[in-house]
Amino acid sequence: MRWGPLLLAVVEVTREKYLAMPRLVLCTLALALLTGCGGSSSAPDLGPPTGWNADGPRWWQEGVDTTIAFRDLETFEAMGLSERPDGKRAESPTHRNVQGTFIALYRNAPEFVDSLFTEIAVPMIDARGQEENREALERDINREFNKVFFFPRPAPSDVAIIYPDSLRQAGIGGAVKMQVYLSEDGAPLAIKLVDSVNPTLDAIAMQATTQKTWQPAASRGQQMPSYVRSVLNFTTQ
Repeated sequence: MRWGPLLLAVVEVTREKYLAMPRLVLCTLALALLTGCGGSSSAPDLGPPTGWNADGPRWWQEGVDTTIAFRDLETFEAMGLSERPDGKRAESPTHRNVQGTFIALYRNAPEFVDSLFTEIAVPMIDARGQEENREALERDINREFNKVFFFPRPAPSDVAIIYPDSLRQAGIGGAVKMQVYLSEDGAPLAIKLVDSVNPTLDAIAMQATTQKTWQPAASRGQQMPSYVRSVLNFTTQ
C-alpha cells in the first residue's frame, strides 16, 4: 500500500477538524501516523558512549578518579591556592591582582602553574611591582610562562555536531560550557557541564567532546594531565 496519499488525507481531515490546533500538533500527529505505518520510532541516543559513566551533568570514563576529574576550579580559594606558603600573596595586593589575571592558565594545571608563579612571577613582581604599567609586567610574565609551559590546545577535529532543526527553529541555542579533564596524551577522561543551554544540546555537546582530542599540556618536554574549558556554540541564526 502507498502510505503517502493516505497520510496526507488523514492530516487534511485532522486539520479541518482541529483547525485551531498549532501546526506543531498536526506535524506530531502526522509523524505518529507515519511511525505506526512502519516508520522508524528510534530516538537518538544522547547518553555517554560505551566505557563512560554518567551522573547528571558529569560524565567520566570507567576507572577515572572522579575526585580529581571533577575538581572545583572556579576560584583560587576553591583550588586551595589563595596564598603562598609565606603568606605574601594574601598580604600583597599587587601579587594577588597579578595572580588573578592568570586564573585561566591556573585552571589548566593548578599546582604546576602555581609553582611557576612562585618561581617566575613572584620575583618579577617583587622587582617591578611598583611599575605603573602593570600590563607590561603581566605580558612579560606571560612570555616567561610560555617558554616553559605548553597549555593544552584543541587538536584538529572533524566531529560532526548535530543541531536539531526543531530546537534551532524554536530559537533554542547558546554556548554549552564544559570543564574537561585530559589525560597526559590529551584524551578526554571526564566532562563536567559548567553552563547549560538545553538538556538535548548539553548532551550533544558532551557527546561530541568525548570524541575530541587536545594537544596535551607539557613542560620541559614532559606531558601531564590537565584541564580545559571547552565551549560548543549552537547558533540559531
